[in-house]
Amino acid sequence: MRSATRYPLLLLLVSLLVRTGVAADWPMWRHDARRSASTPESLAPVLHRQWTRHLPKLQGAWLDQDTLTADAVYQPIAAGGLLLIGSSHDDSLSAWDLATGTFRWRFYTDGPIRYAPAAANGRVYLVADDGCLYCLNLSSGKQVFRVCAAPRDQRVLGNGRLISAWPARGGPVLAGGQVYFAASIWPFMGIFVQAVDARTGAVTWRNDGTGSTYILQPHNSPAFAGLAPQGYLAASGDALIVPNGRSVPARLNRQTGQLEYFHLSLHRSSGGDQVAIAGNVFLNGGTAFDLKTGLGAIQLGETRCPVLADGLAFTSGNRVTAIDVDHPEVSSTVNKRGVQQTT
Repeated sequence: MRSATRYPLLLLLVSLLVRTGVAADWPMWRHDARRSASTPESLAPVLHRQWTRHLPKLQGAWLDQDTLTADAVYQPIAAGGLLLIGSSHDDSLSAWDLATGTFRWRFYTDGPIRYAPAAANGRVYLVADDGCLYCLNLSSGKQVFRVCAAPRDQRVLGNGRLISAWPARGGPVLAGGQVYFAASIWPFMGIFVQAVDARTGAVTWRNDGTGSTYILQPHNSPAFAGLAPQGYLAASGDALIVPNGRSVPARLNRQTGQLEYFHLSLHRSSGGDQVAIAGNVFLNGGTAFDLKTGLGAIQLGETRCPVLADGLAFTSGNRVTAIDVDHPEVSSTVNKRGVQQTT
C-alpha cells in the first residue's frame, strides 16, 4: 500500500514575466541532447516564487548505489508553457501550467517512470519500467503511439515493484528527428537500444546484440557480458553515449546503432547514470573521456557531471572551477601503490 503522506519537494522559481515558447523551454533532462545543463536564455535580475506544489517523496531504485541516484528526486522539464513531471510513486507523467501551477493532465504507464521525458514539436516522449517508450500529445496528454522494446509482457519483482523483465531505464534523448532509448538492465536477458522516428513511431534501428559479448571484465578475466543501460542517453553528431549504471558508458553509432566501443575492464572508478558531451570528450563519474575512442580518462574533480557552456566544464565542490575540456591542464602523479594517476 502506497503512503498518502505528501512532502513539499517541488518549489518552482520563475521570473515575474514567464516567457513560453522554444527559447524558454527546458525540453529534456539537462536541457539538450548533449546534456549540457545550460541554456542561452537569460534569467530575470530578480526572481520571485510564483507557486508551490507538494509532491510525494520518491524512492530511487538503488538505495545503496551513490552513482545511481537520478530517479531519487523529481527531474521536471518545461515545454510549450507546461511543466512536465514523471513519477515512480504513481507511475504517471503529469503536466502543470508553467505560469499558474494549474494542473492540466496526467498520463499513467504500466510501470515506474524513473527518468525525465523529452519534448519537441508538440509531443512528449517518456519511458517506464514496463519496457516501453510512449509518445503523447503535449497539450492534451493523449497517447500518440507506444513502442515496446521488451520482447514480451513478462513481469518480475524488481526494486520493490512489479516491472517488466526488460525495464526501459535508458532515458530518452531527442536528436535529428529521432528519439533514442534503451531497455533491459540484465545483459543475459537481452539488451535493446533503439532509435525511433519521433513523428511516426517507426523503429529506425534496433541494437539487440550487445547483451552477450565475450569481453574482458574489471577483474581482468574475459566472460560473457554486455551493456546494462541505466541513465540518460546523450547524443552529438554520430555519437550516441549510453550510460551503464555502475559501469563505464558505451558509444553507439547514432545513424546505424552499431556498437563502437565499450571499455568495461577500464576506468573502474567511473560509471554512473549521468553523462554529457562537450566537444571532443564525454563526461561521466567526474571523468572526461575521449569521445572518439573512449580512452584517455582525465579526472575533473568532485562533480559527477559538470555544467557545460562556451567550451568550458564547470565543476563544483568547495569551489567552482572552469575547465577547458578540449585543452585541459593535465598532470600525472604516482600514488603510494606505484600506480600512475592522471588529473
